[in-house]
Amino acid sequence: MLDTEGTVLASVDEARAEAIVVSGQMLKELGANFGATANGRSASRTKPARRFALSRFRLTAHRRDMPRYFFHMSVGPAYIHDYEGTVMANDAAARARAIEDILAVWKARVVLRQNPAECAVVVASVDRELFRVPFVEAPGVLGS
Repeated sequence: MLDTEGTVLASVDEARAEAIVVSGQMLKELGANFGATANGRSASRTKPARRFALSRFRLTAHRRDMPRYFFHMSVGPAYIHDYEGTVMANDAAARARAIEDILAVWKARVVLRQNPAECAVVVASVDRELFRVPFVEAPGVLGS
């Protein structure tokens, strides 16, 4: 389900909203028992993860004076790659963006059957992982 044509959107907010909708559709297509074994329990962490490609949406302008961050999403056994990334001012802004993404995915009930302790946004640079933001760090995830 790799988007080979891309979509041009007016803003980062539009791109983020569209990416969340598309990733939610991908996860829903996997079915209600996504990540569960025959007995209904979560699959072992040693089981190889299924990988999915999700291309980000091209924006009309990019800032070159700030670093590009990639917001990959690890949802149970699935790993959704951010191939385009987003230009952000610094790590603090990237962490805040990761929390926003977590809240949007959680509120959309895309990961309803997943243990939030096994889900995270993986923030990376072009060549390495910088840090992870577990879903449980987002306000309201454990309380809902």
